[in-house]
Amino acid sequence: MTHDLELLQYLLDLQGYLVIENALSPEEVATLNQLIDAQQLPPPGKTERFGSAPDGSGFLNWGKPFCDLLDHATLMPILRFQLGESFRLDRLYGMYMDAGMPRGKLHADYGPTARNEQVQPGEYYGFRRNQIYDGFVIVTWNLADAGP
Repeated sequence: MTHDLELLQYLLDLQGYLVIENALSPEEVATLNQLIDAQQLPPPGKTERFGSAPDGSGFLNWGKPFCDLLDHATLMPILRFQLGESFRLDRLYGMYMDAGMPRGKLHADYGPTARNEQVQPGEYYGFRRNQIYDGFVIVTWNLADAGP
């Protein structure tokens, strides 16, 4: 899948986020969901989150398809265009929900969106001298259709 990287950069600058539809093939989504189902996780809402377990690498242990998300061919050109060649994974976590559940537990309690906090180096999205600078990009994968 190819993208007009300059258009995507413009949209990111304009909106502050991008949605890349169909970034994963139906086969990739099915495989990832099968691997999740194989974990026999408790019902959503019974745990705070999964993925970045304090005692290991969480869902990266669930199979290579989860590891493949880290440098997925659909997103790497976009990330390289946005960030250059030098970027790193800082943190990861996963959450799962069932249809009809109340909103998820995404949070913004650190970094550039934290109230009354100084922005940490590398966690910013600022505009200086007619150019946007950022140092903290989040990639999120939805493994089910999401409504508007």
